[in-house]
Amino acid sequence: MLLNSSSTRSPVCQDALQMDTDTFARKACVRLFVDSSSTVLHLELHASVPPCTFCSLDDFMHTLSMDPMFLPFLLTHPPKMWHVLTRHTGLAHIYQYLATLRQTSNAIFSMIQTTNLSDVIGINVTAGRFTVTSRQPKFLSPQVAHLIQATLNDMYSNASGAANTYVNSSFHTSPSI
Repeated sequence: MLLNSSSTRSPVCQDALQMDTDTFARKACVRLFVDSSSTVLHLELHASVPPCTFCSLDDFMHTLSMDPMFLPFLLTHPPKMWHVLTRHTGLAHIYQYLATLRQTSNAIFSMIQTTNLSDVIGINVTAGRFTVTSRQPKFLSPQVAHLIQATLNDMYSNASGAANTYVNSSFHTSPSI
């Protein structure tokens, strides 16, 4: 299908697609159309809904007005609904973030398994204070090393304070009669 201003119900995309210039809005609308039509094909809906069904909320609402059973159809097919939600709603950003977080966590876990951590991080204790240094900023940024240092020092000072409070309070208890 040829993409033009009548392909969508989104006012922004309608305006952008009427212009001949290659604006950011036009590029975004083309990307939305490609993504939407890809979803329509993937879900095998091309015979029943327009290719731009998922381009915008306006397009989705128009599709629902033309086919009121479309939403119940999606709701009764959870994998299809999940596909739509993770590609055409705010959940898409969260889903992408979580996928990136998972990849990063896996990479860090793999690095930890294959790397001697003393080559990456240096921890020294002097007079009850921790000093943490990054020996490989590629793996551990100086900012993260500083955060680890502050956390260790805070934990140590809180633990020491709690232990001293307990010891001091045990000396000041009166014997029970």
